[in-house]
Amino acid sequence: MPLVSENKNFIGSYEKGKFSVNNQEYCGSIIVFPEKVIELKESNIDDKEHFKSFLTEEIEILLIGTGKTRDMPSLSVKSYLMGRKGLNFEFMTTGSACRTHNVLISEDRFVVTYLKAI
Repeated sequence: MPLVSENKNFIGSYEKGKFSVNNQEYCGSIIVFPEKVIELKESNIDDKEHFKSFLTEEIEILLIGTGKTRDMPSLSVKSYLMGRKGLNFEFMTTGSACRTHNVLISEDRFVVTYLKAI
């Protein structure tokens, strides 16, 4: 049975082009906050403006699932993320990001997970 909580978003599954978060299906790339999910029209991890649109000071950890392979961002994105005080971030495969998200959210960490559809 998938993990479900009223106050925490657990990622139940992922497959080509879609994700299940608390038994709600989302198509395409998404950003999973502890209390909400944002569906993305476009997914561009190489544009720092894309990250500026959703990053807030409260975010402790940002996981970025880059698809089937672990892709690294452009230097401008990496520099932007490194310049944000108190933000820990990691680029990883989408599957690893989903699993890590669930562990951290169960520990009551303020984690936001950006998932590129595979």
